[in-house]
Amino acid sequence: MKYGKIILSVICLICIFVFCYIATTGKIFTLDELPLRFMTVFLSAIVTAVLTVILLSGQSNAEEIKERNVIVFKKKSKIYEKYNDRLYKVLKEQKINGNTYREIIIEYYKKLVLYLNKKSQWKITDHFMKLAECVGIEMNDRDISDVEINDNYIKLRTYIFSIISILIDDLRLGGKIYINKQNALERNTFSYFSDQILLEELDNIFAKRNDALFERATFTECEDGFFVIIQIKGNTSGGRIEIGPFPYSKKNESNDERIIFRLHAPPSNPLAEPYISSKEGNYIIFYDCDHVSECSEYYQIDLTSFKKTDLENLIKNGIEIKDIYNKNIYQFGFDENTYTRYGGFYVSICKTIAARAFYHFSNATTDKDNKSIKELCKEFGEVNSEDITHSAAEKQGIKLNVDGELM
Repeated sequence: MKYGKIILSVICLICIFVFCYIATTGKIFTLDELPLRFMTVFLSAIVTAVLTVILLSGQSNAEEIKERNVIVFKKKSKIYEKYNDRLYKVLKEQKINGNTYREIIIEYYKKLVLYLNKKSQWKITDHFMKLAECVGIEMNDRDISDVEINDNYIKLRTYIFSIISILIDDLRLGGKIYINKQNALERNTFSYFSDQILLEELDNIFAKRNDALFERATFTECEDGFFVIIQIKGNTSGGRIEIGPFPYSKKNESNDERIIFRLHAPPSNPLAEPYISSKEGNYIIFYDCDHVSECSEYYQIDLTSFKKTDLENLIKNGIEIKDIYNKNIYQFGFDENTYTRYGGFYVSICKTIAARAFYHFSNATTDKDNKSIKELCKEFGEVNSEDITHSAAEKQGIKLNVDGELM
């Protein structure tokens, strides 16, 4: 290493000597001009070196700042995203209690306020103050009307979306939540998707619990209105559950009637005949209970009414009650009136109707022999087509052999 430096210095001196010799003998420069030329080159080299250092230093600082900003942006985006998820969880639960309200404010001051300018901080603080008005109000609050509870949910959603919009603006992203348009979209499209939500919740508790027993829920127009129909499977039909009546979802008709549960007996099934009355149109007669008495007709069970023991009964039947509405249900359908009353917690009402219907299917009993509806439908489904044929022939005084042929 030591010899290498010496050799390099010698080479540089030789190069300088050669340059001077050529410059003078070749009359490129005179001997008097040579020192001046050397000084000019030397100063030029110094200026170039200084400028290069300045430029490289500035570029290095710019890259360092850029890299730091990228790291800060990624970290800030991740913190905002987690906080947004926390706020959306409140919306999903459709309520906010005191502990949750306190926790989201603490998390805001702990993690988010470091990245926000003064203007954004003031705006978010203002929305937190408004959000406090929504604390402690939930759908099962009996001291507040359903319309007021629904209005509270709309306020809750508005304040939370406003906070999220401020965070989006701070990240300088292109997206923005237009709250009024979002509310208008949900209100205007409510009648187009609300009926499907009810069908899905009924399928969740009927078909998905026992797919071998139930068909998927569908809407059918019966003589006395628009009903949800759930066919019961078997060798032949095990009957069908009817839940309704509901207004037609696309006509915005109001509905002031009770929502009832009833069981239509399978036609021509010999086992069903002792349990039905021809006056009631082939419907199974239920044993007298509170929910039947409120309908004043013994082939219908009232799903709109609620009693204190109902929650206990749902729990005993293994039904999740977290989102269950434990008050009476009024004017429920797929129209503007329903949205005004239940729009904020409509899914919970659908879950409640499904849960109450499934409970009565599992526990309601017949007027004839106190047999459960669930057991009865299973027996109906075990009857085969040959049994039905023989029974029909016997009523007409016709005798058939084992193969179903005339004797």
